[in-house]
Amino acid sequence: MSSLAYQGHAWLQAPTLAPALWFGLGTAVFPLFVMQPAMGAGFASSRTPNPLKNCTKSLANHLAFGCGLYVAALAVSSLAWV
Repeated sequence: MSSLAYQGHAWLQAPTLAPALWFGLGTAVFPLFVMQPAMGAGFASSRTPNPLKNCTKSLANHLAFGCGLYVAALAVSSLAWV
């Protein structure tokens, strides 16, 4: 689990939402500033017809990823072997 790599085992035993959301937002940096320019869309979709809409959708998707990390951590933390 990605948040586990920087939060440690203690986070997995008692997960909190904020680190997972921050990790999700952090994963949006690479697509916005590396992948999109490499594909011709410009930095943060600046060369697309609706850059703000595209960035907002990207950030929302990555926040959903962070929520998924949190929900998965809650499920794992409920297991007896953790």
